[in-house]
Amino acid sequence: MELFANLGMHGYLATHEPDQLRLLAAMVEATLDAGSDIWDLQDLSLMGESMRSSVTNYVWYEFRLIRFAEQLWNTGGEEGLLAYQRLLGHPDLSPDQVINLMSQLDPAVADAIRRWPSP
Repeated sequence: MELFANLGMHGYLATHEPDQLRLLAAMVEATLDAGSDIWDLQDLSLMGESMRSSVTNYVWYEFRLIRFAEQLWNTGGEEGLLAYQRLLGHPDLSPDQVINLMSQLDPAVADAIRRWPSP
């Protein structure tokens, strides 16, 4: 869900405030360059818990998802957003099934998620 929210944010900026995309990109790069402790992808459901122990860790992961959202938007635009929304309508899918379907939207993002936490 967090990736979908970031995809919506990126889509809004791209279509309504494109000048702000440079600022967002700079913030993402600076945050990711700062690094963080590495969590397994399956532990991302515990992101909220990280606020208790490490706000920096939470922010690092959030900005990593923002980067994925940018890639998804650049590949699919509004149709990609809608396709991802349809994908989220299937809570019965396993994580592997979701990643396989995501590869139809953007193979590079799907591969990055498979390799998580490696960049």
